[in-house]
Order: sequence, then structure tokens, then C-alpha cells
Amino acid sequence: MKQLNKPIRKNYPTTFSYNVDLLFYYIKKNRLLFIILFAVIIALMISVFTYSLVTQNNSKKSLILIESVYDNITLYIDKYSTLNNKEELRNKIDPALEKIIKKYPNTSEALRAHYYLGLMDYLDGNYENTIKHYKKILNKNTHFKVNVYFGIIQSYLALKDFQNAEKYGLLMFKKFKKNNFGALACYLLGKIYEIEKDPKKALEYYHKIERDYGSSYLAMDQKIKNSILLYELESQGLPNIE
Repeated sequence: MKQLNKPIRKNYPTTFSYNVDLLFYYIKKNRLLFIILFAVIIALMISVFTYSLVTQNNSKKSLILIESVYDNITLYIDKYSTLNNKEELRNKIDPALEKIIKKYPNTSEALRAHYYLGLMDYLDGNYENTIKHYKKILNKNTHFKVNVYFGIIQSYLALKDFQNAEKYGLLMFKKFKKNNFGALACYLLGKIYEIEKDPKKALEYYHKIERDYGSSYLAMDQKIKNSILLYELESQGLPNIE
């Protein structure tokens, strides 16, 4: 058997040519190891390709399902106060959304399904269910994360669970304090502390709206500014000026 000699750097004009020969030297010397590594790489490539196909297929199926009830979802949400067939609509919508969550949990449509179910439950006054659905997607990367925080906080307020409302209000503020959604978190925290009869904390967050988020719609809303001013006057025991 021909003996393999390890390449010597000084015999090569360039580092590249040396490294190429060095690679082939180790491949020939460890042929079995190379074959095993090559087989593993091929297996990994096949697995990734298969996973990609399955993911695409699941995404298509879940998208078809959500599109099949999307019109009913928008009707339920947009026309809620005037609907006379709410139960009938939920009986059409819910099975499709629940099927997406169960069969295709890793798709973006599953996140949307949780969101829509939570929103419809909120409209129906089923606040515990809203919290349940929204907590499942709270830490997911979605474009409706602000709405999820808002729904959780509002649901806890409706349940008069002010401790958890405050908890998620503070989490929302921490998450969005660097952009204008932080103004909404401040407004919600202000409301929570106002309900809890803590004017010092309430005004602390109310004042942050105009001070730190001057370009937000909340800072520019005159009705909100007036209500905060009125609350501040009342909290100081000053007379109301109409």
C-alpha cells in the first residue's frame, strides 16, 4: 500500500494550494470517517428539504382554512353590536380556527387563529378565554403584539384583577417604552392606578405620555389631555373649572 505523506507547507507556492492538498490528505487518510460525514451531511440536507416541503404544505392548508372563514370573522368583529346571528357565526368560525391550532400549530395562521378567537371571546365577554388565547401567542413574533398585550390588560381589568392588569401593563411598557406604543402602556397603567386610587402613580404614567411620547396620538388627543388635567385637579383637591 502506498504510504501517504503529509504535505509540507514550504513545498507549495501558495497557502491555498497547500490547504487543498492537506484536505485531500486527510480525506484519503480517514476515508471511512469522510464517508460517514458525507452521509450525515446528505441526510441532514434531505431532512431540511423534507421539513421545508412539509412546512410549506401545512402553511398552504392552514391558509386555505383561515380564508374559508375570514369573511365571517371580519363580519363578527366589525358588525358585532348589530349582529343577530352571533352563535351561528361562531359555530362556523370556531371549528376552522381550532383545527388550524390543533393540526398546524407551527404556522403563522395558528397565531392568527388564537388572536381571532381571543378577540371574539373578548367581544362576547369571555375574558378568561381571551387571556388564555393571548398568553399562548404573547411571546411569539407577530405584528399584532400590541393588541395582544392590550387585550390581556383589558380582560384583567374587566375581571377586576388589578394585580395582573398592572403586571402586564408594566410588561407592555417595558416592551414598547422605546416607541410610541409605550404611550398606550402608560395610558393603561394610568387607568389601572386611577382605579386603584393611587393618584401619584397614575399621574406619573399619564405625564409620561406627553413628556416622552409627544408625537403619539394619545399625546395629541385633546380629550385625553383634558381628562388627565381634570383628574390631576381632582386628585389635588382643587375646584373643578368647567
